[in-house]
Amino acid sequence: MLGLIIVAISMGSLMTFILGTVMAPDDAVAPTVVLLVGGFGVLLAGIALIVWVLRQLFFQASTTEAQAAALRTELGVVI
Repeated sequence: MLGLIIVAISMGSLMTFILGTVMAPDDAVAPTVVLLVGGFGVLLAGIALIVWVLRQLFFQASTTEAQAAALRTELGVVI
């Protein structure tokens, strides 16, 4: 589920960059608008990166919790 969210945000970022490159050669669009679209693309890429990092930290924490539970069980058997 989270992988799908990361891919969706990344594709949104990519489409935003494509929109900016399509708008850039046209004189009807101000360069500031192209810069804002590029900034929004960078923002979306950053959000996708944050979601991916949080997902990795969650998996690491759940693995650590499972290891701690196994060690508590072993300690209970020894005592």
